[in-house]
Parts: sequence; structure tokens; C-alpha cells
Amino acid sequence: MKTVTDSSPQVAGNTVNEDMAPVPTTRVSNITASLADVVSLLGKLDEACDTPFLSVISATTLSLIACVREAKRNKEESMHLMENIPDLLQVVVALHINAEPAGCLAPRTLEAVGEFTKTLHMIHSFVEAQQDTVGKKLKHFLKPNEMNTMLKECRVGLDRARDVFGLIVGVQLLNNGEERKLEMDKMHDEVLELVSALTDNSVSDGWSMRTKVSGTSSNSLSILPAEPKIFHGRAAELEAVVELFRQGSPRIAILGGGGMGKTSLAKAVLHDPEVSARYERRFFVATDSASTRPELLQLVASHIGLRPTKDLDTVMKASLARPALPSVEEFMSRVVEVPGLALMITMRGAERPAKVHWTHPFLPPLKQLPISAAQQTFIDIADSFHPSNEVEQLLRLTDYMPLAVNLIAHLVDYEGSSAVLARWENEKISLLSAGHDKRTNLEASIQISLSSSRLTSQPGAKDLLALLSILPDGLSDVELLQMNLPIQNIRAARSTLLSTCLAYVDEGKRLKVLGPIREHVQKSSPPSPSLLLSPREYFGQLLNLHSRYWGTDNPAGQSNRLASNLANIHQTFQRELHAGNPDLAQAVRYVLQYSFFRHIHGYGYTDLLPQVELLLPQACDDRIEIEYITRVFQSYMYYPVSEPELLVKQGLELLPNLTDPEYKCQFYRALGCYYCYHRNNFALSKQFLAKALTAANSAGLIDSAIKVLISSAETEGIQGNYSAANQYAQEARKLANLSGGLYAEAQALFNIAAAPLDCNLTHRILMLDRARDLLRLCNMAGASLDHNILTMMALAHLDKTEHVEAKAIYTDVLLRTSAEQDPFNHVCCLINLVAIEIHTRTGQMEDHTRQALGRASSIFQTLHYPPGGILCDMVMSDLQLNDGDVAGAYAKLKQCVSSSWGKDASVVSGCLNRLADVKRWPLDGTQRTWTWTITYLAWAQKTNDIIASHWALCFLGDYLLADEEEETAQNIFAAVLDGFTHMDIHEGRAHCMLRLGDMLERQGQRFMAAELWTVARTLFKRSMQEKNVAEIDARFAEHSLEQESLEQKEVGAPVLGDQNRVPVLGS
Repeated sequence: MKTVTDSSPQVAGNTVNEDMAPVPTTRVSNITASLADVVSLLGKLDEACDTPFLSVISATTLSLIACVREAKRNKEESMHLMENIPDLLQVVVALHINAEPAGCLAPRTLEAVGEFTKTLHMIHSFVEAQQDTVGKKLKHFLKPNEMNTMLKECRVGLDRARDVFGLIVGVQLLNNGEERKLEMDKMHDEVLELVSALTDNSVSDGWSMRTKVSGTSSNSLSILPAEPKIFHGRAAELEAVVELFRQGSPRIAILGGGGMGKTSLAKAVLHDPEVSARYERRFFVATDSASTRPELLQLVASHIGLRPTKDLDTVMKASLARPALPSVEEFMSRVVEVPGLALMITMRGAERPAKVHWTHPFLPPLKQLPISAAQQTFIDIADSFHPSNEVEQLLRLTDYMPLAVNLIAHLVDYEGSSAVLARWENEKISLLSAGHDKRTNLEASIQISLSSSRLTSQPGAKDLLALLSILPDGLSDVELLQMNLPIQNIRAARSTLLSTCLAYVDEGKRLKVLGPIREHVQKSSPPSPSLLLSPREYFGQLLNLHSRYWGTDNPAGQSNRLASNLANIHQTFQRELHAGNPDLAQAVRYVLQYSFFRHIHGYGYTDLLPQVELLLPQACDDRIEIEYITRVFQSYMYYPVSEPELLVKQGLELLPNLTDPEYKCQFYRALGCYYCYHRNNFALSKQFLAKALTAANSAGLIDSAIKVLISSAETEGIQGNYSAANQYAQEARKLANLSGGLYAEAQALFNIAAAPLDCNLTHRILMLDRARDLLRLCNMAGASLDHNILTMMALAHLDKTEHVEAKAIYTDVLLRTSAEQDPFNHVCCLINLVAIEIHTRTGQMEDHTRQALGRASSIFQTLHYPPGGILCDMVMSDLQLNDGDVAGAYAKLKQCVSSSWGKDASVVSGCLNRLADVKRWPLDGTQRTWTWTITYLAWAQKTNDIIASHWALCFLGDYLLADEEEETAQNIFAAVLDGFTHMDIHEGRAHCMLRLGDMLERQGQRFMAAELWTVARTLFKRSMQEKNVAEIDARFAEHSLEQESLEQKEVGAPVLGDQNRVPVLGS
């Protein structure tokens, strides 16, 4: 029985007291020292184990240590809470020490640790609020009664954790300080021993083997076979074998699975110039036809030239007379004794014959082809004119197995890629099995491995292979053990699959089966229904854990386990979605949880949802049906909703039958978001969101209320009601802080930053950094919200006209996402990169820029998202203007304003910014821009967009300057320059300085003009405006100003002296 210590005092009552006496420093030191000791152990465990919650617990505890030292209020309560934490952390360590397998917690135990982690976050929020710096910011958030409620919930959470942990591991608390120290010392040694075992001999490494599957030679030939004419992706292996031949007369075994290209590699070696020069007599003996030892001897003898009479008879009699010749291995051991003879065999499997001293270093079993090699093989056979997306899809089906690539390429050469893809949907692997031997029939090649005596003698291996055939992601060793599979001796079964190369271990140490083998096994020996129960329950438990803890204490290990099994979960529950399933309701619920996981983490839409729709009448569960309808509306960004009004009607009819208000709240919120984003029906959207908020508040559902407030903030922000959006987001942040909702607080911060009310752009970027820190704390870094925050951060850099930084962020997010997974962030980055390219380049745009814009438009069309098409048109107008199509660009922008007015404030603002800029419109630009400049200014004032107001005034100054109202223009530019300087908007500052310098130059103040132009030049370079840099250089050249002024002022950030201030407003 593991023991942990308890020396924490008991404090009566649940009321905070801000006037308590200071807590002794030694008490604080003791607490922080105890926490630091246990966190050190947790850190070691976290490095060696992929256990959910560990990194979250460690990070939160370290932050608590810093917070408690700075606490100024309620210090006694904070101390009491924290004195309980070391004991519970020790229990977490003990759970890992006692786990089976070592260091891996089962889902039931994870749930208890997750509850404790949630309590730990709540304690962190409470203690953090007691600091002066943070407390002042939160004072208007947390009222005294709210602080008392938080304290009470922290204590209840600690008591519950102690009870639950006690039930799991039988914890005995120790009050004696000496016993505590001894227990910590003992636990420290046990952790080091565990970490050492996990690091040096991990569960995966301890019983894993090198892998792949094999294929043998061809029909017996008396002549050397031809060199393979298509041979890609094996250069490293070929060089490794040839290097062995350089060293003498080697004994080489080429291992691997059926269809992996072993024979092709052997033929390439035989024809290598160095090998052929060294060995004039080379023999290729295909042993397929030899089923007995005499037949093998006869084959070898016939190839090396022994006469099939007396010579051969003598050899056979001599060999058969020896009792020490029980096997082919013994025969090979005798052959290699011949001086000057080199032996190279190809063999199916991963184990070399034992009785031959094989030359080192061993050649690893052959793996699949690299993608590039598979593509080149395909092109050599079928040519390169086939659609690349179809070719990629076909090659993925082969899993890059050489034989499968070869066969499918020949089919495409004959039938075309589209026809072959269509046939695959119906015929699967049979499509590649029309030949008559193992080199032209993929199933025949695979069946040879399935007939292995090692496989048939181990029944568990066949069951495991059948299970893996429906699990494309494979299984880790931990999953194999924790799934409680009904397979006898699972370790032996695993070893058998590896030794026969029917399975392999990938870079992530997951046991996998190649796609063609999976297809054949599914067809010939599918897993039994009883075998599928274990993965169903295991994946269901993981999905339940995620649904319960995501956004507050979402553990990295738990999310990683689900992410590593996306295809497995899909395949498992797809088989559960049928009317005859007695547990259909539970299967549907798991599918809905799976869909939500994919959505929130940016993995895209699952096509299991439409299958659920067909089964709803059979499910006969109102709760599941309303959950399904809600999930469909939540998936709007991935899947267009057909007949939404009918679904709404069905949902409203179901709500009275449900007693849980959570269903009503989620349903109304989903409708509010859908009608906002996809229908632009803001009135209806607000009605549904108001109903959702009422339902949440009436039932005291704080988490649900936060989500509704955030959705309301997004809805107001889209319309340009930034003040209202900010109010909703601030209220959501307050509630999130109270409830310990880290993800929700990050969402709130994102929406606060999205409302352009704060003109301090640096502060906005820091706020977004804080939001990302919160996501890291709850292990949601890299999820869709993280990508949202990054794109908002890039937008803040764009507002500052820091195009280099913005471009780097957009490129990073673009590479992290795809059109299938997190499509909105992907297309947002794509289109903004195009806009930056157009804005910062001079001359004709490259073809890739136009192609990227076309790709963005195509993605929006796929998503059925009309506002996205308008955004593409706005950027297209930039291209048209760059190409000289002024009229077309102007007309397109006017249409964009008309289409987006009242629907998307960001697009309206972007269009007005372009239309109001006189520099963009040649010839009659002043006539074009005057009305738009005033409209832009009015829009900016209406929406309280301070940055837009400054740009509108800047454009107004340009108009007045063109209209020869120079004095008024000078005053406007001077005033706007102060604003741009305060906000640190480089291009805006440069624009004003350029105009002011031009006016000063005309007034004869050439050196003041030169000083302004010099600073403007630096700022234009900072914002990548090379065209403006060239204009300033031309001014220096034209006016013969001293070049030294330019060179001196460009270093650093010049500041105008008081004597050189620009005269404004009569000064």
C-alpha cells in the first residue's frame, strides 16, 4: 500500500477574509518546497510517459508556487488550500508507479486525475486573484460572494479527490514529518527506477521487432534475369548491399514482406557494375518450385552446372547421408563454406536463418517506397498526364507497397485513373488480383504469408491480424494491453505478426498492417463481433473523458490518444451504425462525441454524421436526436445543412420532451451561430442566442452561459457592433475566470482582441499571447482556436503594417492546416497571403498568386459560405488594379460593398479602405474617392474603429491636397501622424511624413523636408513598400539634397528636434 502524508491544518468556515494576519514566511517556504519536490517527480514522469494531465498538473502547480508568494489577500485560505496539494500530487505519482503497464493509467483512473486537475485549476484561479497585480484587474470581475463560492468549491474538490484517490490506491495519510520525508525518498527512488525502465526498455521497445513482409524469387531460370528497368526508392539499400560485396564474399539476407521488392533489389545487385566485375559467375536460383530438400538441391545443382546424373547423385547421397542436415538452414550453412562464394537470399519475414553467419551490418527488412519513389514508378508506367489528386489517392490506397504500386499503375495506364478509382470502390483489393502468380496477383502474394506455419500455429495472431485489418492507425502497446482484448497471449501474437512481416512497427511505435494486407484480411477473415467490443468500449471511454474535460483540464495525452486513433475510431463506429445493433443509441452518442472532437481540434468533418441521420428513427431516443441536430448545425463550416428549417422544426418539437436544460441551451446556441454565419439573418440569430442565454442562466449552467456570451460577441462583431461585442466578451471572460474555464477565457480574450476598440496594438498582441498561454495550460495548443488566435495576431501585425511578421504567421498556420482539416483558418491565411503579396510587390503578379486566390475561392464554394466569395472578390480587385483594369476593379469593389453591407463589417471596412484611397485610382481618382472617403470616415466613427478613422482622415488629407487645400491638409496630416505614431503604424506614419515633407519642400524648408523623408523611407522599408522607397529616393535625386542626410538618418529611429517641428494649426 502506498502512503502519502498529511500535515495540513484544518480551517473552519468557507468565508474569505482579506484582513487576516500575515502568514509566516516559513510556512510559505515549506509549502513551496513540498510542491517543488513532487513537481520534480511529475516532471520526470511526464518526460517518460505519455500520460494525460501530467504536463497540465506540473505547469499549474509551478504557476501556483509563483502566485502564492505574491498573494496579498486571503493568504490563510490560500495556504490551507495549497497545503493539501502535495499529498494529492504524491497519489498521482503513486498511481503511475503501481500502473499496469508501468506508467500508463487506465481510463477509469484518468477520470479521477482529471477531476483533481480541474480542482487544481480552480485553486489556481483563486490564489491568482489574491495578487495585487492580477487582483486589481479582476476586482471588478469577482464579487466577495463569488470569491466565497470559489473557495468553497475548491475545498469540496479537494475532499472529493482525497476520497476518490483513497478508493483507487488505498491511500494512508501520514502526519509525521519524518515519515513524510522517508516516503518521498522512497517514491523518488521508485520514480527513477520507473523512468529508467520506460526510457531504456519501454513497453513498445521491450517486445518489438524490426518488420516487413517478404516475397521470393521467380520461376527457375538457367540464365541471369534482366536488370529491373523501373527501380526507384531503393538507392540506399542497393548501396548498402554493394558495400558489403566490396568487403569480400558476404552472406546477405534481403528480408521483407510480400510485394516489397526484395527480388527487384536482388536483381539490381546482380547487375551492379562493381558486383558483376568482381563476380564473373553469378547465379540466380528461384526456389518457388522446390518443396523438398532434394528438389532444392537439384535446383541449385542445375544452376551451377552439375550434371543431373552421377555428379548430382553423388552430392545428394553425401548430403542426405549426414544426419546433421535437417533443414534448408543447414544446407545454406554448408554452401557458404565454399571459398570465394558469396550468398544473397531473399526471404519473406523479418528473421534470418539461424545457422548462417550473416555479414554485418545486417540489411533491415525492406519498407514501403518513399512517396516520391512511388510517384516516379507510377509515372514511368502510366505517364504523368493523369490528375494529380487522383494519382495521390490511388497511391495512398497501395500504402506505397511496390507490387501494389506497379499493379495499380498498369491498370491506370490501361483504364485511366478515374475508372480505376471507381472500380476500387466496388472491388477493393480484388482489382489488383487478376494475375496468376505472386508477382501479378497481390492477393496471391499476401496469401503466401497468411499460410505461414508460424501464423497458423498461433491462433491469437490471426485474431490480432483480423482486428488490425479494420484499424488503419494501428495500436500502441499500451492500447493493446488496456483494451482487454479477448486474445490469448497478446504479446506472442504480436511477435508472430512481426516475425512473419504481416505487421510492422511505425516510427510512432504503433503496430500496423499495410493497406493491401488489411483489405485482403477484411475480405477473407474479418474480425468477429466479439473481438470488436473491446476497441468500441476503449474508444468510447476516451471520448467520454474528452467530452467531460475539454477546455478546462483537457489532457495532452488523452487528446493525443484520440488523435492517434482517428481512423480507428471511424472504422470501429462505422461498423456499429446499423439498425440491428442493440447498442445503437450508445454508438450514435459516441459518433457525435467523435464529431465534436474533430471539430474542436481542427480535424475537419466526419462523414459518419449522414449515416446517423438514416438511423434516427431506429435510435428512438429524443436526447440523441436533439444532440444530432445540434451537432449538424455546429458542423456548418464543414458540411452544408440541407433543409435547415425542417431540422429546426424537428428540434423545437423535441425540446418539450427533454428535462435537461443543457440540451435546450446547446440547440438554441447552435441555431444562433448557424443563422449568423450561413444565413446572415442576424435578427433570428440574436433571438436564438437570447433564448440560449436565458436557458443557461435559469438553470445555473455557467459553462453554457459562457459559450452563448462568446457566440453573441462574435455575432455583434460580424455586424460591426464592436462595443456590444466587447461587453459580451468581457462578461464571458469574467465567468470563465470564476469557473476555471481556461479554453473559454482564451475564447473571450480572442473576441476582446477582435473588437478594434483598443488602439494599442502591442497590448492587443500581448492579450492574444495570454490567450495562447491559456490554451497551452489546458493542452489545446494547435487546435482550431489556437489557429484563430494566430490569425488574429497576424491581423494585428497587419494593422501595424508589419507585413513580414504577418506573412510569417499566416504561412505557419497555412502549413498547420488544410482545406479538409480546419478549412476556415486555412483559407483565411491563403487569402491574406495573397493580399500581402499584392500590396508589397511591384509589377506583374506571379501565376502562383492568382492560383492561390482561385484555390481560396474554390474552398469557400465547397463550404457554401457566400461571404468568403465576397472576400475573394475584394482581393481580386487588387489584382485587377495591378493589371491596369481600373474600371473592373472599381466596379467589383462597389459590388462587394453592396453585397456585404450589414452582413460582414470586416469586408465592408476593407472595401471602403480601398475605395477611399486616392493613390489607388489614377486620372479621375479624386472624383472617385471623395464620396467613399466621407463614407469610410462615417463608417469608422459609427463602429468606433480608431485605426480606420485615422486612415480615413489620411485619405481625406490626400483628397484636400489634390484639391489644393494645402493648409487644411497639412493640419490633418500632422494630427493623424500623432495618432499613427501612438499606435505604431509604420506605413501610416510614413505616408503622413511623406506628404508633410512634400509640403515643407514647396515652402522652401528643404532640410526639414529631407529629415521627414528620411524617416518615412525607413518606415516604408519596414512595411515593405519598396515603391514608396523608390519615390523618396527620386525626390532626393531630383532636389539634389545631401545624400549624407539619408544615410545618417536611416540608422536607428530618428526623432525630429523641437526646432524642426512641423508647423500645424497656425503654430
